[in-house]
Amino acid sequence: MKPAKKIVIVTPGVDRGGGADAVGKGLYSGFCELPNIEATLFDFGAYIQSFDKLLKSSDDGLLIEIISQHFITKSVENSPDVIIVLTLTPLSPYFIGLLRKLNIKVVHWFVEDYRRINWLELLQPYDHVLSYQKQFLREDLVNSCLNSCSYLPVGCEYPESSEVFQKDEKSFDITYMGFPYQNRKRVIEYLLNNDINLKIWGFGWKKYNKSPLIANALQENGRWLTLPDTRAIYKKSRIVLNIHSAVMQQDAEVYMKDEMVNSNLFEICASGAFQIVERRSGVLEYFEEDKEVVCYSSKEELVEKIKHYLSRPDECKNIARAGYLKTLNNHRFSHRAQTILYDLGLI
Repeated sequence: MKPAKKIVIVTPGVDRGGGADAVGKGLYSGFCELPNIEATLFDFGAYIQSFDKLLKSSDDGLLIEIISQHFITKSVENSPDVIIVLTLTPLSPYFIGLLRKLNIKVVHWFVEDYRRINWLELLQPYDHVLSYQKQFLREDLVNSCLNSCSYLPVGCEYPESSEVFQKDEKSFDITYMGFPYQNRKRVIEYLLNNDINLKIWGFGWKKYNKSPLIANALQENGRWLTLPDTRAIYKKSRIVLNIHSAVMQQDAEVYMKDEMVNSNLFEICASGAFQIVERRSGVLEYFEEDKEVVCYSSKEELVEKIKHYLSRPDECKNIARAGYLKTLNNHRFSHRAQTILYDLGLI
């Protein structure tokens, strides 16, 4: 039997990069599902907290330097085949260069919008770059003189099928979970102003508590939720709304043609929940409209769809089940892990 491939996933920590951190930890769980793989998680955020307490230092740069040196030492000891670094992880080009001198392949999974970040300097030190935006790959990455790059959409962790669809009690009409980018805030406010019984979860919404509508809709004081917490809320919801982030301040309709899809697209389906999401090309690449997810192209259409489906629970359940099965069979992080191994020539 061939020796197991050693894969290390490096995440930034929740405080530094919540979404990227969750994606990295999901990828780690996906590698753990695969045969003949020895997967290790290196959580930069957890190390920063531990070293901070130990050193009683508030010098972020010093802590990052110490943790990076610790990571290099562990890499020398364990000789992994591949190290996959998630966006916003504070591993400097110098340390990436040291890892490559050890003949370790170092990969960056870029899971932030390329229009937000000065990406070229960030990505140049890596052997390979994975992008979850086809537009970025097509228009910029392939012409950037990087070593190599490929497309990899996000996914979801393995859903416990024994728990999905067992209980049918619903506590919430419609829920939204996510950071309050301006395009999302505008859609949310429109729904609340049109008497939609929406509940909001997510870090960052507390700053809008001066708005009575948002303050009344915000749940659990806007705390950061764990994956089990998130799935529990999705399961209790008649409808889960998914709104992708937008770089500019326009309404969400401007971004309907964007090919990028977020983790929520797959995670909501994996929870067995009924999802309404923007009618964007990336969504329609993975799910069939009105059979696996329901889509909208304007705030007005969204209100109509919400009212329509709140009165049709059986139809919602059938669509949710179809979306769940599609996700289970095609879009888990174990599928993404297999794609990475294939792209890197390891299988």
